[in-house]
Amino acid sequence: MKRLLLLSTLLCGLVLLLAAGLYGLREQLLGPRLLAILNTELAPTLGIELTVERIGGNYYNQLQLQNIRSRPVNQASTATPVELVLAEARVTYSLPALRHGLDPFLATVSVTLADGRLELDLNAPFPVTVETDEESGPAVPPLLPVIEIRNLDFSLRHGELELLAAGLNLNLTSRGDPEPTAIILALESHRFRLAHPPLAPIQAPLQAELQADLHSLRIESLRLGELLILDSARLDYGPEAPAWRFELAGQALGARINLEADGEQEDGAPGWRGAVAIGGLDLARLGELAPTALRQTWRPEGLLDLTARVAAGPQTTVADLTGRLELHLQQAGLADYPVDDLKLEARLDHGLLRLEQLAARLGDNRVSGTGLALDLAALTDGELPQMLMGSNIEGFSGELADLPALLTLAG
Repeated sequence: MKRLLLLSTLLCGLVLLLAAGLYGLREQLLGPRLLAILNTELAPTLGIELTVERIGGNYYNQLQLQNIRSRPVNQASTATPVELVLAEARVTYSLPALRHGLDPFLATVSVTLADGRLELDLNAPFPVTVETDEESGPAVPPLLPVIEIRNLDFSLRHGELELLAAGLNLNLTSRGDPEPTAIILALESHRFRLAHPPLAPIQAPLQAELQADLHSLRIESLRLGELLILDSARLDYGPEAPAWRFELAGQALGARINLEADGEQEDGAPGWRGAVAIGGLDLARLGELAPTALRQTWRPEGLLDLTARVAAGPQTTVADLTGRLELHLQQAGLADYPVDDLKLEARLDHGLLRLEQLAARLGDNRVSGTGLALDLAALTDGELPQMLMGSNIEGFSGELADLPALLTLAG
């Protein structure tokens, strides 16, 4: 009996010693294996693999990765769609939750990425092409882990588009119990830059809070310096009519702006309709974003107030457009030619812009007109002289003290 007890004690001691030894060697034994599993997924899809200086943590409910870098799988290739450098990544989880399935386990996962750089170059070749199922409906919001990003320099390139978010801080969470019903995103960057030639680049601090669920996307708040301040924005989509609806309220370039649109016409026919109201838009600030050649040629100035309601059929051609437009331009100028005051009321009538009222003070010239019909197709093609020559007008009056300047402005 004593021998049996002694043998059992020795076996238990050996098992505990072996377990302690394996736990002590977890970074040397399990760490490389976990990294290899991850790289088997990254290599064929993105053409990269990760190197990690150390994979620490207790491995039971926490992993801590230090000094993470990506490198091309093909050493002869220097262009990869993803380049990653991270000082630290921390993953917390609950292994016992796996007994109840993958989703309960994912609900316990939290990922923190800190101090690094992530570059996405969509111009670089991808090793494989991801096939999508075009017949599938809207995807149910996945059960995502909690993701926190601290001090990450993020950049994206696609064609001529370049986006940079320096010092990015981000929090991504899911809401819902037991199933997720919404994804919540909060982010900020002390220097956000967006460039797409020939437009002038935009650069300002960025702060945003967004929320998405199965049938809606909502911007709770968004501020891009003084360029864009959104009080609220919402896009609803789903099986109920209308198929989609969009609302936005905020400020852009210092002007108050409100937008509404949905996926049906006034009579419920297929198509879309929308309304916009802009108050106090400084055209000089808008011109700063225009291409250099256009900005130097036209040099727009003035304050613009505009309200419009537009509707169109499913094809959304110029000939489908119907609606109404009211415009007021004050203290304005184009190419150094003054437009002191301009008021316009018009209807969009299936390819024609019918001016119900036009009154303008253009420097020393004063003009007014009613019943003017302009061909929108010529306007969208940039053929202003042809549009004016092909127009009809019911009534016109004016004091043309400087006719040459007026003709020069008209082209």
